[in-house]
Formats: sequence, C-alpha cells, structure tokens
Amino acid sequence: MFPSRRIDQTTLFHVALCIVPTMALLGIGAYTAAAYTLFGLFGVFFSYALAQRNPRQATALMLGCLPGMMFLRDSFYYSSVEVLLTVTVLSWQVLDKAEFDRIFLDPIVKSLVWFAVVYWSLSYLLTRDYSANLRIFELVFAAISFRLLAKHRQYAAAALWGVALAGFALGITLSGQGERLGMVRNTQAKLGNPITFGMPMAMIFLLSLVDGGRRLMLENRPFLRVAANCCAGVFLLLSTSRGSWSVVAACLLVTLLVSRNRIKVIQGLIVGIIGLSIWMRYADTAVVEKYFQKTLNSSEEWSVEYNARLAQWNSFPTAFRDSPIWGFGPGRGKQVSITYSGHSLIWHSLYLHLGIECGLIGLVPLAVMFFALFRRTFQCNRLRGEVGPLLGVVGFGVVATTIPAIDGVSGLFLGLALAGAELGREMYVLRTVVVPVAPGRPAAAAPC
Repeated sequence: MFPSRRIDQTTLFHVALCIVPTMALLGIGAYTAAAYTLFGLFGVFFSYALAQRNPRQATALMLGCLPGMMFLRDSFYYSSVEVLLTVTVLSWQVLDKAEFDRIFLDPIVKSLVWFAVVYWSLSYLLTRDYSANLRIFELVFAAISFRLLAKHRQYAAAALWGVALAGFALGITLSGQGERLGMVRNTQAKLGNPITFGMPMAMIFLLSLVDGGRRLMLENRPFLRVAANCCAGVFLLLSTSRGSWSVVAACLLVTLLVSRNRIKVIQGLIVGIIGLSIWMRYADTAVVEKYFQKTLNSSEEWSVEYNARLAQWNSFPTAFRDSPIWGFGPGRGKQVSITYSGHSLIWHSLYLHLGIECGLIGLVPLAVMFFALFRRTFQCNRLRGEVGPLLGVVGFGVVATTIPAIDGVSGLFLGLALAGAELGREMYVLRTVVVPVAPGRPAAAAPC
C-alpha cells in the first residue's frame, strides 16, 4: 500500500503482528492472555529494533502500539507504559546521541523533563507511594518520543498509522462488548476508558483532514485520506468520549480560522459528514444518541450532586483560596478532593490538579509553556501554512479541561505541538538571519 521510500513498512508490519493476535484473544474475552501477548510480542520487535541500532523504528513501534497498551495495562503491569516510554527515549541517548542532545537544547523540552522529575520526586516524598503522579513521565516521554520522530517522516507516519491500526482494530474487537466503545466493565475485568480510545481517533481524524494529510503521508492519496477520516470519525463517535468530541470541535474551529486551505477542509468535512450520515442511516446509534442527549439536556449530567467533575470545578475556588501559592502538596490531590468536593477522585482537569497540588507555583509554568507553544506553532502556521502543530496545542489544552491529561495519548497531542514549536523557532531564525551580500548592496533576510 505504501512505497518503502515513503513510509517504514517494517514498523507497520510489526505493529500488525503485535495487534492482530492480541485482538483475536481480546475478542474471546481472554484479557490476561491478550495483554501478555501484546507486551510479549512488542518486547521481541522492540528489542530487534534496538539490536539493529534503529531508535526511530523502536520509537515508532512504541507509539503505534500505545492505544492497545493503554487499554490492556491493567491486565499486565500498570506502570509498564511509563517504563517502556522511558526506555524508548533513553535509547536515543545511546544510539543517536547527537539527535538526543539536539532535542534537549529546546528549553521547553528541558523544562518538561525537569518538571516531571521534581514533581514526581516530591509526590513520592510526601506520600511514600511511588505511583503517585508517576504518569507525568508517561505524558512527557510520549511527547518527546513523538518529537524525536518529527524529522524522520517515514517513521513518524508509520507511528501514526500504527495508532490508527491499533485503534481501528480495538474498536472492531470491542464492538458489542460494552455500552461504551473503548472500555470493558464485567466480572472478569475492568479495562480501558472511552477517552483513551477517543483521543487517538480524534488525532487521526484531524491529521487526515488538515494539511493535505501530510503527517500521514497522504498528500497524493485522496481516497485513502477520506477512508481514514471516515473510519476515525465513526469510531470517535462510538467512543462516546465527550472530551474527545470537544477536542475535535475546538480544533475544527481553529482550523477554519487559520487554515489557508479552508475550502479544502470544508470539502473534506462535507465528504466526511455524508459518509457518517450514510453509516448512521443503517447502524445502531442508540448509545451515541444517549450520550449526546445526556450532554445537552440531562439535568443530572449538570448537577453537582451527580457529576463528580462539576462538583470539583464548583469546589475548586474554595480549595484553591485556602492554599493559593504552593497548593496542598504533590500527590495529595485525591485527599483534598474528598474534603472539598466529596468525591474520592484525582482532580479531573490538569488545571485543577496542578492548582490544588502545586498552587500558582504549578499553574504559572503551565501557562508559560502554553504561551510558548502557541506562539511558536502559530509562527509555524504563518510561515509554512501548517495547521497540525497548532491543533496539537489546542487539543492538549482542551482535553486538559476534562481529564488530568498526564497520560500517553495526551502526550501525542503535546508531541505534535513540540514538533511544530521547534519548526516554528527554526523558521523564525531563518527568516531573521541576515544573508551576507556583496559590498555596496543592501542585506536581505534569508527566505524561510
């Protein structure tokens, strides 16, 4: 399907070999066997890539298998995703030190790593629980992994197609196994979450729609672009993940505002809507309609008594006012939620989570990071016309209002933003560097 000069077929083949037998076992309800099969096969191919001294292929394989790993992690070792992402990033330090060092020259990347280390260390010291906020490494290293692949298009595209393959296979396999696609809740297992299924589908939907499908290497494959867009759109709807729906809605609005190819984007949306309309005409959409109805009209959905997220947003001002500067301490968010909102949950928003645990000391650096990412990705959009990285910032910013967003799939959006941020910085430098000219002639700026 893909010429070898355009995309790394080996990675796609290895992702398929990991996913297909895993989904076969998952389909018959053998959840533990499916988890061990996925992580076992991944370990074989990941080790092979490292033995070949190819960190690009190892990283693409890691990101491609990420949706399946996040779904099955409860049936394996929960923190395995953080461990594997850490190994993935560190493999570049050993096998491609020049690229590793170059990435870490970016102050945003360096700051993210230092924040993760300090934040988790303080969480452990205060709670004596190593798992407290450990997933901050999952977010940061997933983002850095995507960033490391950004200049290796054949591997970055293979990683994204791996995400699509894993997501589509997971969606097909789980159809009929639960009320909401992307999770299983029965006497045997409690696996997955609709938003960790919906977010990868949102990314594929958006990247197949904007920039001519460049990130997926679909510039000259309109039929495949439409097919990927429609499939991702269907599974996005079936996930009933309102956080993922919100991400797509916000990103589409931004696209229509800043894209130079609005007409093509609108045409793509029209084709997608027609395809979805045909599918909805013949498919059972009762669950989707139920969650749309709950979102728009349900009084219980917007009641503080029934909605834990709304209760946390409602109680946040009081809790934040009691410790606005340094918060209540990293790792103590759940206890504070019990006291102020009455719900034994971590705060279901990154902004609330950091505000409660770290106060302004956490929120101010987060705001600075968002500003820096937005400025650079907007610069990339202005100089190059690429919308995708800007959507990475918007997508991460929106999903962070609905979940803590310290997980691998949120890291994919953050990694897309980091990739565009570096490109925006490089292009700005090229645009402003003065090119030497012959004496007597005025200097000119280098073209971007």
